[in-house]
Amino acid sequence: MMPADVPVQYIVRGGNTLILNTRSAQALEQAGIPRGVWNAVDMTGDAAAEARLTGQLTRNGLTSEGIETVGPGELGMNSKRTLYTIPVPSTSLRSEAYLDGRTPAIRFGYREGGVERQGGIKFSRVAAMRKRAERACTAWHIEGAYDTLVEVEGSWVQV
Repeated sequence: MMPADVPVQYIVRGGNTLILNTRSAQALEQAGIPRGVWNAVDMTGDAAAEARLTGQLTRNGLTSEGIETVGPGELGMNSKRTLYTIPVPSTSLRSEAYLDGRTPAIRFGYREGGVERQGGIKFSRVAAMRKRAERACTAWHIEGAYDTLVEVEGSWVQV
């Protein structure tokens, strides 16, 4: 994939340039791609894009001045919440943790007090699921997530 394959939409409002798809911009910045070679798409005046920007600014309590930079976890765009911590350190697991798609559940085996045990996390009323491959995780995704189930909230699905 080349930088030209990733359009970065922006709107000029009140003399400020505001990026609409900030996650694409973050990905390019994290990859070390200079802004001068980004595929910048001016959406100023496009009614749908202007409405989307107004919504983003309102949800994040911002004015048309925006902010200087946006990073993961800022402005409520992404947040991590711990839902469950496994009963033993993951280094003590006796079997590989795996996703059981039939239930759906995450299952694992461990030893506690000299007794072999089976553990797991069962999910109920699952409306949608999204998984990020380990190789696609950033440090932000991993920090504070060892031995825990975390929910990463973002705008990938709307209810």
